[in-house]
Amino acid sequence: MVGDVINLAARLMSKASGSIWCDRPTFLACASRFSFESLPPVIVKGKTTPIDVFKPTAETSGKYSASKRGKVKLLRTARILTGHQPESPLERRSLIGRTKEIQEICEVVAKMKSATEDKASAPRGQVLLVEGDFGVGKSSLVTEFVQQCHLAGFRTASLVSFSSDSMNPYFTYKGMICNILGISAEQQYSAHDYNGNGSESSSDEELIARTTTAIESVRKLIGDEWTPYMPLLRSVIPELQSRDNLKTKQLTGALRAKKTTDMCLALLKTQFLDAIVIEDAQWMDSLSWALTTQLAKHWLSQQRTLCICMRTGGLQDGTALGLTEYSNFRNGLLMQRMAPTKITPGPFSEAEVQQLVAQRLSLETSGVP
Repeated sequence: MVGDVINLAARLMSKASGSIWCDRPTFLACASRFSFESLPPVIVKGKTTPIDVFKPTAETSGKYSASKRGKVKLLRTARILTGHQPESPLERRSLIGRTKEIQEICEVVAKMKSATEDKASAPRGQVLLVEGDFGVGKSSLVTEFVQQCHLAGFRTASLVSFSSDSMNPYFTYKGMICNILGISAEQQYSAHDYNGNGSESSSDEELIARTTTAIESVRKLIGDEWTPYMPLLRSVIPELQSRDNLKTKQLTGALRAKKTTDMCLALLKTQFLDAIVIEDAQWMDSLSWALTTQLAKHWLSQQRTLCICMRTGGLQDGTALGLTEYSNFRNGLLMQRMAPTKITPGPFSEAEVQQLVAQRLSLETSGVP
């Protein structure tokens, strides 16, 4: 077997050091069956640009997962999962050296439970910020939060941003909005390949069918008054075939962006979720940040939680915009009103490193040099 794909697989295998890594097309092809961890892009021989790398972490249970509050469709495009009420405790490793952080997560989930049970008190949203350098275990803490939400019966959706898509407007929310509109992951990526790897374009019939489905979903979910603004969603979902009309042609610049954000927010409001998690937020584009800000404002009066995981160190200049947007989001008046819970995991001690190595290798601590 020879060819570019085989060569790239061999390069990734040599860098994975015994783990399993894959590139973006493989990730997209398998996203309906496995959950993945997004790793930093790598440079490999024979490629002029960094390769997005993903590591499979678990096999998913299927297209739908059960919840005590009803069935929730399993969302898949980037890394989007919905929560469920497990029949038995979830199998998971204990988090070493993160007792304080886990306690803070427990308090956030406890507030969610209390708000749900106490109907007399005024509903109030929460924001959980998990930030720190690469490799300190932020994703493990986010997973802990999601698992605790699952155990409590809360429904969650986890979104992820990618470095290669930081210039694509609203890409962080694209998968979720596509799912709301009834557009499957296969339909999304059959029409457009963000990596430029030569996927086949959809036929005109497929484009028309996809667009018709989206229009009907908009009409049903948020009303006929929004259907004239369907062309705005092309900036979110390029796979739609909807040209500007008299109304949308009049919208330019900031006004067009605001109307698009308002439409996306209206669609997100139709979803009965208790929490949304955004990982790798350092790669979010400015319009995704604008939508996140509007979502947080809406959830201020809701019993819902927004969790943002952000790498704040070891970044190149290209992510300066993301860091600025995050700083504005975190320090603004909105955040002061919502009193966010901020978790900043620090480095591990030598003893904790030994425990981690022993845990990963299934060894006694005494067996770690």
